[in-house]
Amino acid sequence: MLNGFHAYAHELKCQLSLGPVRAQGLGQSDGEGCERDWAHKAPLVASLRTTSAENWMLILDVQSLYQGQLLWQHLGYSLACQWKAAEHQTKASLKTLESLENKGLARDRASLIEFLHKQQIAQEAYFQSSKASNKLHQFEKLKPLYDITISIEGISNALQRNVNTPMAPSYRQQLQNAKLEQDRLLKKFDQSIEQWEFKVGSMFLEA
Repeated sequence: MLNGFHAYAHELKCQLSLGPVRAQGLGQSDGEGCERDWAHKAPLVASLRTTSAENWMLILDVQSLYQGQLLWQHLGYSLACQWKAAEHQTKASLKTLESLENKGLARDRASLIEFLHKQQIAQEAYFQSSKASNKLHQFEKLKPLYDITISIEGISNALQRNVNTPMAPSYRQQLQNAKLEQDRLLKKFDQSIEQWEFKVGSMFLEA
């Protein structure tokens, strides 16, 4: 399963199959429990750098036990907050369903919910097909263009910080070379994009 923070950095195929929203039994959890525990241990980093391995493990164990006790003490408040959040999400979902129903997208709420379930099944089936794999592979060709664009941004920032230093000419040359490579990739992209015939609207089940 992908946690909530990292899910949107993955392609849609991963979000549909491994995202926290689709995981059964997970509810509204974002899967970031480990990160929260690490965040509470962050103040210990500086002091633990100079301790022995034995003391290092002991302090981490004590801190983990303390953090667990705090979670138990605040369990009632945490459950109350989650209950309110669930109520709010339920009301928002029902309002959205009512809006779609009023727009004539379904005869009644039951048929609308059935249609949405079919959409979900169609999305999952599409990404399991070889057709989807081929189209997604075509979009992976954009990665070099993305990488060089990020590099240009990094080199530009470095040049601004070192504009009056001996490193400036080297950064200018790197920036020039990167922009030339970006232009080459853009021309290559423009020539091949018409051959893809990729329409997001036709990927899934039509209404």
